[in-house]
Parts: sequence; C-alpha cells; structure tokens
Amino acid sequence: MVNFGMDAAVRSLLAAADLPPVTPLYESNQGYLNAAPEGIDAKYAWTVRGGQGQNVKVVDIEGGWRTTHEDMPDLFHMGGTQYTDRSWRDHGTAVLGEIVGARNAYGVTGIAHQAKAGYESIGAQSTASAITKAATAAGLGGIVLIELHARGPSDGTACSCNTSQCDYIAMEYWQANYDAIKTATANGVIVVEAAGNGSADLDAPAYGSAFNRNTRDSGAIFVGGSTATTRLPMCWTNFGSRVDVHGWGERVYSMGYGNVFGASHGEDQFYTSSFSGTSSASPIVVGAAASAQGVALANGRRLTSTQMRSLLRANGTPQPANTRQIGPLPDLAKVLPKVIAGDY
Repeated sequence: MVNFGMDAAVRSLLAAADLPPVTPLYESNQGYLNAAPEGIDAKYAWTVRGGQGQNVKVVDIEGGWRTTHEDMPDLFHMGGTQYTDRSWRDHGTAVLGEIVGARNAYGVTGIAHQAKAGYESIGAQSTASAITKAATAAGLGGIVLIELHARGPSDGTACSCNTSQCDYIAMEYWQANYDAIKTATANGVIVVEAAGNGSADLDAPAYGSAFNRNTRDSGAIFVGGSTATTRLPMCWTNFGSRVDVHGWGERVYSMGYGNVFGASHGEDQFYTSSFSGTSSASPIVVGAAASAQGVALANGRRLTSTQMRSLLRANGTPQPANTRQIGPLPDLAKVLPKVIAGDY
C-alpha cells in the first residue's frame, strides 16, 4: 500500500485545505451534477436527507490513487499493493474525485461527497481476490466499483476508434470474477461494473451466454459511456442488452492528470477537464447509487444490487434511439422520491 510517506492525520489536513497557489472551484464545470437531461441532478439530491451519500461505503478497484490530493477525503480502506506509475494514480484519483471529491471552495465536488471511500488495488492480487476483499470492506449495503476491463474474444464488430482497446470487455466474462461478483451481490453488496471500451456488442455469439442476464446474472450494474451533450453512445463503448445505464464518457471534470490545473504545482493539485471512457461514466453511476442508498438508509431501508439496478434503469433520461443499447442516464430527481416511497 502506497501512502507517499504521509500518515492519516496529514492526509486529513491536506483534504481540508487548499494548497497554495489558490485552486479554482470547478463545480460549475461539472455538468454531470446538473439536472436532467444534462446530468443526474446531484444538486437536487444534496437537498434530500441522506442524498449526499451519508453512511454509505464505496470501494474502488483498480491500480493506483493519489491519496494526498488536496480534494481527496480521508479514506476508510486502503487495500492491496498499488502500481507505482502515474497513469494509474491519475486514473484512480479521477474516479474518486467524481464520487467523493470534498465539497469546499475549490476543486471539484463529488456526487456523493459524504460517502466513505476506499480502494482495493490489483497490484499484487487477482481481480477476483480484489473484488472479494473490496466487498468485505464495503459491507452490507456498500458499493464496489470495478474500474477495469480486459481483452476478450473478438465479436466481429469493427473498431473505428480507440483501436488499442478493441475487444476489451467487462471483467465478469471470466468465471472467477463472475463468481466473486455474484457472491458479493448475494451478500448485500452493490456492484457497479464498467462495461468496457472495446466497441463490443455484448450480445454477440462470441461471448456465448456470458452477458445473457436470463442465464448468467451476477447482479452487477453495467455502465456504458455516452457523449456529454447528446447522450448518444460513444464510438468505443461496449453495448447490448446487458448494459443497464450510462454516464458521461467524455469531458468529465475531476481530480488528477493536471491538464486544467496543477501541472506546475504537483500531483496534489492536479485537476482534469477531460476524463473519459467507461472509466468516467461508471463513477457517475456509483455516485447516483450512493446517493440513493444514503436516502434509503435515512428512511430505514437498504437497497440490494438488483434493486438498485432496476431503480436506476427505470428512472433516468433515455438514451436517444440507437442500435447500440447503453441504457438511460440516471436521474436522481426521479430516483429519490421512489426510494423515499419504497417504490422500487
């Protein structure tokens, strides 16, 4: 586990204070926070009891994070061995920024910024092992995010863009991962899984019944990626009947990378305006799920993974007509009244 030489008390101080020089506030640039049809209406959710993700634990599975970033909250779980290269750190930092970026006068604001966040790194363990450990850490009613994909069989779909990740698919295609996810959801953990950036039709015969929910349902919520403005599927997103919902797959403001601020000030002040992929889409859905679970808990309820999946699928902004199904963009203004009423 990498903590960059700083203990938890120092990390807490960094998360609570804007490092010099003064960092701009980017919340107005986070269009995914806005009301539908542009975003998921996180700003409405913040006015609802529990809607900021209170009492919900979220664990991100991937390879690295900048835990000392000025906008990063203290993390409740730091498992596994991180990869040391910056690309992994930028990626994980951007993911957590969308979900739990601290709400303050600078940087970005996470969709469910009162949720408790943690990570489980794959640097020295299998994905299945990481899923199992993350699920244990998240606990009953918690959320595990699988921010990974890998190359699978070719489905015959041409890759017109992002060719380096052609045929990359969701991790549950491999049986050990599926079994770990199925166990997690059966034990009351919500699992959100990036559908992948491989331009693949997950209904294609090449995958057998691996993504046929009628015969092989892990209980996870699959996320595709759309454009930031039209909600059309991005050219590289995986698609099909197994893809439940979508999030922005481009132009996402978050922590990390340093292309919009911090390039000359160090990683603790890195911010980006261009996080993308099902990598950027999936944390938007996790934020929506954490908000909904926070409201459920505040009302004496707890949603399962399949209940959350049905709720988000049925209460969102539909994607435009397209042969590639990526599902709706969740709309918390529709979701949360259903949660409060117990109508799911």
